[in-house]
Amino acid sequence: MTTFCLDYISPAMQTPAPVVREREARHGGYEIPDQNTLFELKIGNSEYPLRLNINLERVRIGDDWYCSCADGTELIGRGNNAFEAEDDWKRRFHAHFQQLYAIRPFEMDDNQKRSWQFLCDIVDVAEYRATTPVETCEIGRISFGKVSYPQKIHWLNGRQERINLGSVPATMAGYKTGQWFEATVHRDPITAKLKGIVACKKIASVHLERRPHVVEDFWKQIPAADLEAGDWD
Repeated sequence: MTTFCLDYISPAMQTPAPVVREREARHGGYEIPDQNTLFELKIGNSEYPLRLNINLERVRIGDDWYCSCADGTELIGRGNNAFEAEDDWKRRFHAHFQQLYAIRPFEMDDNQKRSWQFLCDIVDVAEYRATTPVETCEIGRISFGKVSYPQKIHWLNGRQERINLGSVPATMAGYKTGQWFEATVHRDPITAKLKGIVACKKIASVHLERRPHVVEDFWKQIPAADLEAGDWD
């Protein structure tokens, strides 16, 4: 079994307890590990498409429970019971994946590369990248069109898009035509089409003819989507 050093993970995420295997339990006086297989992994709004099922081992040592991957990294979850320990392991996996996902391959050190390769063996990163929305902050103006409720958005960059009130915050349904707003937007990572609006708030009117620099300054502040066509597997 191959294990990886995770020294670059913050100390708050690490647990000094060892990974306890069944053979150690038999000879060390610990309980036989309880095993659970994950066929899917979803944490909050993040869903990880799995290449392989994840086999977890949950074991009680003293008053605490620990959870680890039966054939993976040394990420260890901890809790008052088996379920809490497994949930803690999932949160650590989620944080660990996102930390490495944000690093370009050529910026990784050797330990990070080995750990990332292991994660790529479990998670279909190409599918994850293609199905996970890109989150941006944008400014737009509401338009009713031919109805009496918000139907279109005129974005600051000149783009116009129809909206589905079922995929935006309820408060936006009460916006009047011509209302300017700032929003956290989810877009398709491939087509850049609007998938939904996560949050929004009203702002003062933007007069582009008097402030021609607004558009340029706004787009400079938006982080570019990292859609680099590299080999991450």
